This record gives sequence, structure tokens and C-alpha cells, in this order.
Amino acid sequence: MGEALQTARQALADVRAAAWGYRRMSLAAEAETALSTLVSAGIDTRAVLPDGPLPGEADTVLAIVLREAATNVLRHSDARSCRIEARAADGSVLLSVVNDGVRGAAAGSGTALESLRLRVEAVGGTLSAVHDADGRFLLTARVPLASADAAPPSGQTPVEISGTAPPRRPAAPPTPWAPRTAVVMTVVVLAAYAGVTMLFSVSEGLGGAGLAAAAICFAVISALQLAHSSDLARRWPPRVRALTLSVQAAATYLPLLWAGQRWGAMAGFLAGSILLWVPGPLRWALYAAVAASIAAATAAAGLAPVSIVYAAVFTLLTGLVVYGITSLQALVFEIHAARGSLARMAVVRERLRVARDLHDLLGYNLSAITLKTELTYRLLPGSPGRARAEAEESLDIARQALIDVGGAASGSHAMSLAAEGESSLSTLTSADIEATLDLACGPLPPYVETVLGIVLREATTNVLRHSKATRCVIEAAEGEGVVRLRVANNGVEPGTLPRPGGTGLPNLRTRVEGLGGSLTAGPGEEGWFVVVAEVPGGA
Repeated sequence: MGEALQTARQALADVRAAAWGYRRMSLAAEAETALSTLVSAGIDTRAVLPDGPLPGEADTVLAIVLREAATNVLRHSDARSCRIEARAADGSVLLSVVNDGVRGAAAGSGTALESLRLRVEAVGGTLSAVHDADGRFLLTARVPLASADAAPPSGQTPVEISGTAPPRRPAAPPTPWAPRTAVVMTVVVLAAYAGVTMLFSVSEGLGGAGLAAAAICFAVISALQLAHSSDLARRWPPRVRALTLSVQAAATYLPLLWAGQRWGAMAGFLAGSILLWVPGPLRWALYAAVAASIAAATAAAGLAPVSIVYAAVFTLLTGLVVYGITSLQALVFEIHAARGSLARMAVVRERLRVARDLHDLLGYNLSAITLKTELTYRLLPGSPGRARAEAEESLDIARQALIDVGGAASGSHAMSLAAEGESSLSTLTSADIEATLDLACGPLPPYVETVLGIVLREATTNVLRHSKATRCVIEAAEGEGVVRLRVANNGVEPGTLPRPGGTGLPNLRTRVEGLGGSLTAGPGEEGWFVVVAEVPGGA
């Protein structure tokens, strides 16, 4: 029995460690996801992160803060730019997220930010949220590292990522075929259009120095157009885009002085670049102005009205082709990035499911086995009859734990509320806690019984681990289409309430809310702690 007790204690510790390990998140991975999501929403985003993973719990807590901050930028702001920065110094990590799109006067309020503050404070950190008169919102979180020797080496340099570029990795994977094909198609189409347009422009009456100057302008236009149509231009600041558009405009209009009106066909690329990178309604005005200027140049050359219309329409169509092919390429990149984000989100959801199942299912079973094994160990050799009964119950719980392991691995497990009630009653009684059980509800859907059974398990585990209870009341009733489970114990003591950063109650709340229900947990009157779960009976 001594060996069984030691094994049970070690198994319980291993399950808790595994559950926490599956819940761990990475600030670097979360920054990559936030970057991809914000850029896809049209927000200019830049991030500066430590070059390497953060140690201890700091990585997970800051990843959670960044996820909530990115969600707030998307849901509660009209941001055009966002900057994410994390720096490690003096035994702590400071994460700041600032955006320029505050709406309303109470940007720093809300239950989500309060929940983040509690989570950060639970690990000894601080969190603040402020907004200024310029419409910027700044969220900062400072979290201490686990220990001084866990800090990142002093030689590390911060890594900046922006646009849709992923964080630096030791070895980059090969470029997927879809983005690569999109780039090849864009280059081929633009090169073909430029080549045909150039031949058309210089097919008559141009040679010597005039031809050389036109070739130089053609090279400038082609290079700038490829740059404007690439993903690189997304990361240019506005002043750089303005400069490159100005250079392209000069290379487009100057050759009209010696190459004649045929050179006007090159203006379609300028129209396309304007559609791509000039913001707001101004782009369409400039787009139309380019076509009008070419029509005017054609008219000044004394050509027929049909040639004037043809020059204007050709410029407009070329601009639309450039804009369309570049936008399609960007869409391919965004879809590819979104697929990666969805895959990462699926992995995170699966890891959280495994963590919940390990904690909620196996955690209770192993706690009960440990408790009963300890009791059996104390009863031997003086009370062999009671020891045998407790050992038999431990064996039944161990068998159920094996079944739950299979359910946790496959994602499918069903529980009976009545069976969990009897098991909780037996376990509490073995711990010398006076327990009463009243399950006054009829047959329930399997998923409702499973969730309520898990709530009862976790509540019972909390009674055993976090209280000095002498009495526990378990009640379940059904009325008006709602099933209400209540677990109350009289063992609340100062400092024994669950920590805000714990996993048990948040896991339960996630499961209950997934069925459209609600869960509350907190101190009641006269030293009682009450957990109440309400779930629609036909959910």
C-alpha cells in the first residue's frame, strides 16, 4: 500500500504538470498569429520581440495578454497601425501594445481587461491600459521571470517583424506552391504587358538617344511596378510609397516629350500603382486623371477621336489589370497565412481540450485514489475490513480512470451525473466530511450529464484540496428547461480560495458556457463556498 500511495501521488503530480504543459502558450507564436490577422484586416502592424522563447510562466501569460489586446484592436477600434513590443530587462518582461484607433472614452475598461489584470497580478506582475487625446490606446503588462538564471542571455538582440512576415526561424521551410505560383503569374503578366506596350510605343520613328532614354524610363517603370506589385511594398512607410509613385510618374510622362503619344500606353502601369497604394477616394480621382492626361496628349497630337478614346480606355484597362493581378496575389498570400493561423488555432484548441480533460477527469480520479490509498494505509493493519472496502473503491476509481484516459485521448467520453454523485459522496465521506446528495432531475442529454458530471468532479476535488470542510451539500434540480447543479461546502478559510490564474474554474466555465449555460463560484454566507452551474436541459 505504501508503494501504491507513492505511485498515486506521483501520478497526480504528473497529470497536473502535463495539463499545465498543454496549456502553455508562446508569445512568439501568438505574435505571428496577431501579425497575420491584423495585417489581413488592413492594419499596419510591427512587432519587436526577444530573439528566443521566454522562460517560465511569463511566456504563457504574456501570450494571453497579446491575444486579448489583438482582439480588442479588431473589435473595439478603427486602428490603422499597431505596434507590439516585448523587452526583457531587470528580471522581468515588459509587453506593450499600442494602436491609433480608440473609439469612445472608456477604452481601458471592461471585463476582459479586468480578467487580464487578475491573471497578470496572479504571477506577480502589473497591467495598465491608458488612452490619450490623440486616439492612441496603450496596453502594457510587466511580468517577472521565474528566476534570475531563467532570464534570456544578455547577448540576445530583439527581432522586428512587420507586415505579413513571420518571425525569424533557424531554418525556413520551402515556399508553398500557391504563393510561389501567384508571384510567378504576377511577374509573367506584368512583363508581358510591359513588353507589348514598349514595342507598341517605340515601333515607329524612334532611335538613337531617344530610344536609349526610353529604354531607361522603361526599366525604371518596370522595376517600380514589380516592387509595387510585390509584398515588399506593404511594409513601406507612406513617404517611401509617395516617392516611388512620383518617380514612376516622371518616368511615365517625360518620354512623351520625344517619344510621342504612343508612349502614353505606358501610363496604364502608373494608373495601376495609384489604385494599389494611394489611400481613400483620392486613388480614383488620380486614376481618372491619368487617363484624362493621356487622352489630352493624344488630342494634342491631332489624332482622330477614336484614337483619343482608345488611349484613355487602354490606360484604364491596363490599370485595372495591374490592380487586379496584384490584388489576387495579395489575396493568395493572405489566404495562405490564414490557413496557417487556422491550423495553429486548431492545435491550440486541441491542446486546451487535452488540458481540460487531464485536469477535470484524471485530476479528480487520481485525487480520490490518493485520498483512499492514504486512508487504507492508515487503516492497516488495525482495521482490515474497512481497509479492504477502501481498497476496493480505489480499484473501481482506477478502472474508471483508465476509461477516462481513453476518452481524453479520443475526445469522446460520457459521464453519468448520478454515478459521479455517488462517487463524490463516497470520497467525501472517506475524508470525514458529512456529505448529502440530492439529484432531483430526470434523464438528461448525454452531453449535459457529462458537463455537469465534470463540474461535480472539480467541485469535489476543490473541497478536498482547498478547504477545511466538515459539511458538503450536493443538489441538482430541473425546472423551466434549466438544470441547476449546486455544490456548497463550509470550509472557506482566508487564503484558500482558488487563485484567479488557476485552471479548474475557468475550465468549468468554458465547458458550461459551451452549452449556453453559466457558472458562478464564490464565498457564500458564514464561511460557505458555493459552486452553481446552470445548463439548458435540452441543450
